[in-house]
Amino acid sequence: MHSRGSARSLAFLALLTLGYTVYATDRYVLSAVLAVMVPSLQLSNGEVGLVTSAQYIGVLASVFAAGHLSDRYGRRGVLFSGVAVFTAFTWLMGFASDFTEAFVLRLASGVGEGIFWPVAMASVAGYFGQRKGAALGLFYVGFDVGAALGLSIGGLNASGTGGWDLAFFVGPLPGIPGMAWGGPVRVGVGAARREA
Repeated sequence: MHSRGSARSLAFLALLTLGYTVYATDRYVLSAVLAVMVPSLQLSNGEVGLVTSAQYIGVLASVFAAGHLSDRYGRRGVLFSGVAVFTAFTWLMGFASDFTEAFVLRLASGVGEGIFWPVAMASVAGYFGQRKGAALGLFYVGFDVGAALGLSIGGLNASGTGGWDLAFFVGPLPGIPGMAWGGPVRVGVGAARREA
């Protein structure tokens, strides 16, 4: 691990992996509640397609700018902003009452994802240097954990209550302590930038 100590390195990796877990939870929770959401919001087939693709459109709209933003403003601020955006807009999704609101909220969530993902990956690779393969492997596990959580939370909500909104309130909750526990990112990202 990094010469500054394995505890600090693991804290840094755990924080970014948590962010990636919430990222995936936010992305997959929709598919688990879609069957319940469609009649609730009275979505047409075309609107279903747009709502489910909105997050990916948001990612495409922002992912290419993420590197430029991190070079100009620093990785820590960009990482924090990305997590804050996709956490907040996924949570707000629980209040959506029609197609337009659902589309805009999913689009905004995707913008946050597109900002977070490439900068987080670059931060992990830069910080761990020769050990980046193992570190990135652990980081990517966060996505699979998040996908399982999103599908499970959504499925339990839909089957247990017959609703869909609660899943969007619960799914992004780990993003809140993740943002609060931001101290290790200052060290980790700074180190990554010096070593890159």
